[in-house]
Amino acid sequence: MRLGLGGGGTDVNPFNEKYGASVLNVTIAKYAHSTITYSDANTSSIISQDRNYILNSDIKELLKVDLSLVDSSVRFQVATLQYFHNEFNHCPKSQIIFSSMCDTYHGSGLGASSSILVSQIKCLSKYFNFVLDDYDLAKTAINIERNICNINGGFQDQYAATFGGFNYMLTEPGTPENVQVHGLKIPNWIKAELTSRMLMLHVDRVSNIDDIFDDIKTTSTDSNLLEMKDLTNTLKNQLLKGALDDFTETFNLLWKLKEQTSKKILPETLRSIFDFAFKNGATAGKVSGAGGGGFFVFLCDPTVKGGLMRSLQSMNSRIESVTFDDLGAQSWEI
Repeated sequence: MRLGLGGGGTDVNPFNEKYGASVLNVTIAKYAHSTITYSDANTSSIISQDRNYILNSDIKELLKVDLSLVDSSVRFQVATLQYFHNEFNHCPKSQIIFSSMCDTYHGSGLGASSSILVSQIKCLSKYFNFVLDDYDLAKTAINIERNICNINGGFQDQYAATFGGFNYMLTEPGTPENVQVHGLKIPNWIKAELTSRMLMLHVDRVSNIDDIFDDIKTTSTDSNLLEMKDLTNTLKNQLLKGALDDFTETFNLLWKLKEQTSKKILPETLRSIFDFAFKNGATAGKVSGAGGGGFFVFLCDPTVKGGLMRSLQSMNSRIESVTFDDLGAQSWEI
């Protein structure tokens, strides 16, 4: 999974196509897993472990079923099977068990849906012995999400799940599909200090993600996103230098600009939690992902982090520490 540090929203069309995007993110130690095994049964099983859903069907039927009739819990898996069949003429030679699970849920703000799709594509490419480089893997995930499953969004989640680590991502005006991923070599002491300043708070979702994207398209101004694009480059440079006090200020500025793009990103029912955190030691914060719920990310001085965590726990909220991870998408066979 990933935490968006800055520039989220600039990677969504039509802004991305018109002006280009600038996004800074980092992957954390939350994962999506997919496995394929052979089935002895006369049907295949498509399994979502975290949603406790199983679709049993003959593999040939899965390759031609109308995706709109497939439960959303396993739609990505079926769409991925159909994609490999339609684009590359790959089809399992026998019935299979195709199982996926995720460490967090759709709508968490951590890129869970895209992460699990990337894991499914990576798993199937290994199963078919079909080579996809990292850029093609991320592009395939975007294609399946946008054009086959008709899901709104940007590009950062798919590329973050694929590449892993701290990444600065760019596109140029007019070529939104040509994403440049710049992996950042952050010194260990900076990672450790940023970790000591950061925590995540889980809150229930109160705004629908599609509603947020629609609202942004109708109410936001290009000027906000253009300023976010420029500030994300500043944020990246501050991170590389370890200027984390300046990083915190820019992090806050980016959040304020993001919040202005839609009232649904931080509705009043969530604002009280946000304000409470700042009264109890937080120096910067944002809602991860599209907004409207999921995970808040807060920064604070390490010397008051324990007190901030206790204060937030008094609200019966789930607090999580942050552990960075740089593996990216992996596949293997046993």
